[in-house]
Amino acid sequence: MSGPLENMKYMKEANCEAEMKQRMQSQELWRRLDLYRLALLSSRSRETTADGGATERKLALGLLKDVEPRLLFLAVDFSYGQAGDEVKRRAVETALLSVFGSTVGPEIYQQNGTELVAFFLAGLCHPAAGVRTLTATAMGALGLGSSSSSSSTGEGQSEEEGRERAERCRTLLQPPLLPALVAALGDGDTGASQQVADTLVALCEEADGRAAVTPTTGGRATGCRRAVMGALASQIGEVVAGLTARQAATPKLRFADIATRLMSASDSAFAAAVDAGALSLVTDLTEDASDVLLQLNALDLLDQVASTAGGALHLVANGHLDRLLVSAGGGEGDSPEAPDPLLGASALRTLAKVLARAADAGLDAWQQRSPSSLGGFLRACTVHIEGQDEAGKVTAGRSGGGIRGGGRVGRGPAGDALPGARFGRRARCLVDAVGT
Repeated sequence: MSGPLENMKYMKEANCEAEMKQRMQSQELWRRLDLYRLALLSSRSRETTADGGATERKLALGLLKDVEPRLLFLAVDFSYGQAGDEVKRRAVETALLSVFGSTVGPEIYQQNGTELVAFFLAGLCHPAAGVRTLTATAMGALGLGSSSSSSSTGEGQSEEEGRERAERCRTLLQPPLLPALVAALGDGDTGASQQVADTLVALCEEADGRAAVTPTTGGRATGCRRAVMGALASQIGEVVAGLTARQAATPKLRFADIATRLMSASDSAFAAAVDAGALSLVTDLTEDASDVLLQLNALDLLDQVASTAGGALHLVANGHLDRLLVSAGGGEGDSPEAPDPLLGASALRTLAKVLARAADAGLDAWQQRSPSSLGGFLRACTVHIEGQDEAGKVTAGRSGGGIRGGGRVGRGPAGDALPGARFGRRARCLVDAVGT
């Protein structure tokens, strides 16, 4: 292809950095970018689905006649520098994201992939958090396209675009970009790290969602999920190295959250997480007694992990819930520890949900557990039920009525927050089901 898309190659060969920087000092460049932004906003307000992104493509090609892609990348850095300002920043961000999100973006990537990768790598570790956020957003726009450019008037064309988009997403999740994205999850800026996380998950879902399902996967394709979860498991140590326990808590939880979002898609995705070692990102947090808040967040993630039958059965059958049994008051021995005053109720609630799903999926998992572990859960439920009943009596004595189903919270002997009667009934039913 000839035309404005060849300018990037020309600029690289010409080695005219000085000329490009001189152009950035000119008001003409920024006036052109701002005019493009206004034209884009105007076209989007009038654009219909039938347009299929044609107007946005035309505007992008028009911009690239005057503003080479490489100059656009340097303008991002310039706009966040000392000489930059909010107007310039907004103009160049709009231009970059709209060009990448239009149908022109894939063409730029196809012709200038190496230079584009270099831009992404530099942007992900840029000193300015705004550039890091913009880079992750631009990668998502390039991989997924904008809503207008991805529309199509024909079903066949839409399918073809979908396959190309999935392949592009898979390419963006290859080294060296994948390790750089995972490393950027440790960004101290919450906005930048969250955008990286969302981009990772979105690229994975698009790539695997469009991939052909084979009998070996047992369901949804998991190639990109497996690669990303493997990178998460292998790079977490490097990301938290040198951080204090308090500082490391945030990236640990972020890694665990992404792994949970990816592995909860299907049983095959969960199996890929186990193979990649990513499940430990979640289970290790539930056992980290140094940070109770981290443990409470990990319990919510563990509940999501068990949303698939395979996940629930694996957690039960492989002893990942044993630590929760102790926290819930179901430890082994003649005199087990009392429920943890901070984690007890939450641990038991998570246990009940996971075990109920496992029981619904099949009783084989129960047979793989030792009688002492099963007895521990029964003891924890009994402690909870007795505490809930006692709380109900106290409430009834004070207000003339018992605990309202599901809405009121009592306090057990250990000071633990106990759920209402609705959960108590569920616990009794689960005890009866397991006991049989």
